[in-house]
Amino acid sequence: MTQPTTAPGRKAATASTTTQASATVADAAIQKTLEDNAPAANKSTFEAYLRRGIDGMRQVAAKHMDPERLIKIAMVARARTPKLMSCSQESILLSLMQAAEMGLEPNTPLQHAALVPRKNFKTKKLECTFLPMYRGLIELGRRCKVIKTARAVPVYQADVWEIIEGLTHTISHKPRLEAEGFGDPAKVVLVYAVAEMTDGSTEWTYMVKAQIERIRRMGASPNEGPWVDHWDEMAKKTVIRRLCKRIPQSPDLADAWKIEDAGDAPMVDVTPDRPRLTASEALAKITDDIPQDDAPEDFN
Repeated sequence: MTQPTTAPGRKAATASTTTQASATVADAAIQKTLEDNAPAANKSTFEAYLRRGIDGMRQVAAKHMDPERLIKIAMVARARTPKLMSCSQESILLSLMQAAEMGLEPNTPLQHAALVPRKNFKTKKLECTFLPMYRGLIELGRRCKVIKTARAVPVYQADVWEIIEGLTHTISHKPRLEAEGFGDPAKVVLVYAVAEMTDGSTEWTYMVKAQIERIRRMGASPNEGPWVDHWDEMAKKTVIRRLCKRIPQSPDLADAWKIEDAGDAPMVDVTPDRPRLTASEALAKITDDIPQDDAPEDFN
């Protein structure tokens, strides 16, 4: 089978420059959203709470992460997502620390990760969760110099496709872009993921819709949030995670998959250069230092 063609991998320096340029362009939009949303007193108190954790974020952050920018991103996300306003401020701060530690910016056009409000069924309250998306998992693989390129592709009912198992283990897929139902999650038959490794080898795997749905039902919020609003993206992430179990891994990337599989929020720094606290340890230190009567109340 002819392997899917992929664009040549860019050098790390080029990718870094592109990311920085995108961040600069986005900063103006972020600032405008902050000015247009949320009452001034509400915004000021919430920002002050997040800024109490900025030193903790610096302790756990990957080298390329900017805690100041993360705070701006969180304020924009909170202004745009009403349910995040009902989440505890501590859970939002912990999610930012996890984002800093993993090195993935949430709620940006890069779609590496998201800040997602989820109900804690023990406390019956909403909490903010840091959720890496499938593009973020691929990015981690690239940073660890394991994956050169990777993608996940849904196959729809009208598409022409064939999977051959055995020693060759191949897949062929011809999308029918003009067919009725193309792009409709309800018409997905399976999703496959293909990766080209830095050593030139390739790996791929697939999951049929029933397998993906089984994973969805086992999740913390199967009937709300990303699985409802972005089923196709979550399906791609599920298959990418399975693919990552088949490829060579760095210790840091392997830890990320283990934490993801355990259902915990991922906390791994892919570019460590000094001993760091975990996000939870840093948050515990910060909250211990805040007098109880000085901590701001959560907003509704």
